[in-house]
Amino acid sequence: MSERESEVIKLKKYSNFRAEAITVFLLIALFLLLNFVVISRFPTVWLDEVMFADPGVNLYIGKGFTSSAWLVQNKDAFWAGNAPFYSFLLSQWMRLFDFSIVSVRSLGYVLIAISALALWLSVFRLNLVPSAWARISFVLLLLSGYGIGINYRTGRYDSLTICLCAVAVLSYSIQSIWLRCLVLSLTGFFFLISGFQLISYTVIVCCLLLVFLGKSFFKEFASLLIGILIGGVFLYLIYSTHGVWNSFLESVHALRTMPDGRLPKDPSLFFMLIAAFSIAIQQINSKNFKIFSPLMFSLLISLFVPLLTMAAGRFPTYYTWMVYIPLTIGVCSSLSNIKFHFRKVLHSLIIISLFVSCLFGTPLQTFSGLYYWNNRDYQYIDALAERNVKSNDWVYCDSAAYYAVKKRAEFTATDFYIKAMTPQEKNKISLLIIPADKFESIINTIGGKWSSSLDKFKSTKDFLIFKSNFGDKLIGTYNLQVFRRISPLPSSTKSQN
Repeated sequence: MSERESEVIKLKKYSNFRAEAITVFLLIALFLLLNFVVISRFPTVWLDEVMFADPGVNLYIGKGFTSSAWLVQNKDAFWAGNAPFYSFLLSQWMRLFDFSIVSVRSLGYVLIAISALALWLSVFRLNLVPSAWARISFVLLLLSGYGIGINYRTGRYDSLTICLCAVAVLSYSIQSIWLRCLVLSLTGFFFLISGFQLISYTVIVCCLLLVFLGKSFFKEFASLLIGILIGGVFLYLIYSTHGVWNSFLESVHALRTMPDGRLPKDPSLFFMLIAAFSIAIQQINSKNFKIFSPLMFSLLISLFVPLLTMAAGRFPTYYTWMVYIPLTIGVCSSLSNIKFHFRKVLHSLIIISLFVSCLFGTPLQTFSGLYYWNNRDYQYIDALAERNVKSNDWVYCDSAAYYAVKKRAEFTATDFYIKAMTPQEKNKISLLIIPADKFESIINTIGGKWSSSLDKFKSTKDFLIFKSNFGDKLIGTYNLQVFRRISPLPSSTKSQN
């Protein structure tokens, strides 16, 4: 090959990559635009969002790394309810964008956008997905997954764990072995302090990689484990020096034994599995199936990760990304080798499954936000709090009212914190902003006499075929009423005020 021909090939490859990169960046930009349009409309503010935001919010406003939204710790204790890095990162994020529903949720959006970019570069650099159109399809499927959408849209820390895994995969494409292992160790350091589920996930995935790649992967596996071990020591030192290690262990046990959310409800994962098995059957029929392939690797992950994770505790919808992302890589790695003929049943099934998998994620969740545009307008909750919350109020509220109450009240407690309240704190609660049907159970715990205000906000509206046992996020609206204490507070409590 002449030097001129070589230059032409290089220019063509660069041009193709540039066009692909522009397409990927446009997809991510469109993804961010769609999400920011409905950022406060899907979903309603809910329990987990507040539980992981509150420590970061308190640190940001100068009350220390504490929480009054957790179930086993007092409001004055250093928060040790879960892995702390996301909440700490959120406090720094708010230094740039202040405290609001938009700023808290936007961190997850940005982390997922970074994850998509890192994973796209990974499958390109590692040649896991050989064709440009299949890599673009991969990014589209990734950003459209239902379970992934639930994660970044609902303010949970899972968007950070996804981002860290994406960085780990990308670091494996670094050519220098020492630099690659160093980056993997640094990434592993953040695994344990970002999400405990990453430990079992890392072990499962890396053991499978050792089977597929052999001894050549041992250094990378060891590097990750060293980073995780150092992160574990760091976490222990933080919690033990603050005297909250036992509270941390108690929280972990409480979370593992919760009865709700043990099984996933992710239609995108279900249809992605159909697509993956259909491709495997098609490859077996055409005698192209390979045991050591990205598709087979992803199918093994889809078997072992849910089973072992459920054996350790639970595998809820916000963990399905652990299977969905590898499956998406495995499926897209095989797409460019298929010459699609829609008259063939398997080919049609693959296309339909991938389309429906996308449909249940970003499109449906965005439509839910638009459909409930007025019903989920947080300005109504803000106005409700403005009319009723005084600066010296101690408020116990439903998570839905958190953002509106937190910036106005002297003290804000939500949901699970009722289990950790001291008698003195219960006596100081002066205002309730809760669903009316929870009033009796709450005052049975808090005590006192209360007047029911006519000032409330309740919005209900049916949405397609979805019900609360599956589509609670899709159909959820706000239902809040105000109650003020009318019985006199104990004199000791008054003097503390």
